[in-house]
Amino acid sequence: MSTEENKDVVRRWNSPEEIWPTELLDESYANHGGTTPPWATIIQGLDEAKARFDQVRRNNPTFRSIIEDIIAEGDKVAVRLTWYMGEKPYGNAMVFYRLKDGKIVDDWYCWTPLKEE
Repeated sequence: MSTEENKDVVRRWNSPEEIWPTELLDESYANHGGTTPPWATIIQGLDEAKARFDQVRRNNPTFRSIIEDIIAEGDKVAVRLTWYMGEKPYGNAMVFYRLKDGKIVDDWYCWTPLKEE
């Protein structure tokens, strides 16, 4: 797929109207977090991803993700995000996605919660 098509997949994944549609994930999907080195695998496989993302959406119905910047090269797409709970910004994130055949195979993320003022 082209870099523009890959960016479109990532845009849809982070769409405020359709938070994390798991049909965009590859069967072998792995989600990696940067909380402890080396970048630990947080979620492994499509079944675990569906369960975890469904749980997050249920527990946080006002959550939404806004892409501030998006850059792509080859099979990788990088985004800078602002996460919201309701109308308040909740955190900032950087996420790097690797795609294959229109599906997200891996993502690596790090995020920082925003302090309330």
